[in-house]
Amino acid sequence: MHLSFNSLESQGLAERHEHPPALLRAAEADLGARRIYALPPKEWPAVTSRLAPPSALLSPQFRYWAPHTDAVGAPGRVMPSADLYVHRDGDRPTVAAVDGGFEAALFEVVAAYLATCSVDAFKLFAPAQHRPRITCDRLVIARESWTFDAKDLSWAFVTAEAERYAAARAWRTGHGLPEHAFSKLPVEDKPTFVDFTSLVFVNAPATTTAHG
Repeated sequence: MHLSFNSLESQGLAERHEHPPALLRAAEADLGARRIYALPPKEWPAVTSRLAPPSALLSPQFRYWAPHTDAVGAPGRVMPSADLYVHRDGDRPTVAAVDGGFEAALFEVVAAYLATCSVDAFKLFAPAQHRPRITCDRLVIARESWTFDAKDLSWAFVTAEAERYAAARAWRTGHGLPEHAFSKLPVEDKPTFVDFTSLVFVNAPATTTAHG
């Protein structure tokens, strides 16, 4: 259980809906010109087939701005960030265009970036060396998890493949880990599957750990 985005913000899901125009009309009726869309640069790591702005849900009615000239395309006029400035309207930080054609609350303008930071930063529980599975009735709130320093994974630094595999299995048994698990390293964006019965799936995290 973790924070996430509205699934309709996913390009793959929005564009494969049985009737994407109906989704767009609903979004326009709900938000219209109040929707302020921050267009990410094309080379931004978050712009993927899964997370890229769904073209099915981009409307000419929405307002767009971009911090980079080579941004993901939009069906309407895009305001470059260089043409915007922040000022205080009473006690509210406000973003306005230098030509006077746009004004909105700062938090509305940067909402997409704040949402991304919140999703990545929010954790239900503090990190722990070992945390048991936490459930509420049949709902799994958090999987059982272990945290290790890379330097403590001595098996990952064994160069001989067969010896590394044997050391990984002994290490898993010693710490009571399951045969199948997911690992998350600071240098990776997503967890990866680990199978301690498979030579291939033991080599993969070992390589990342030893060279990361």
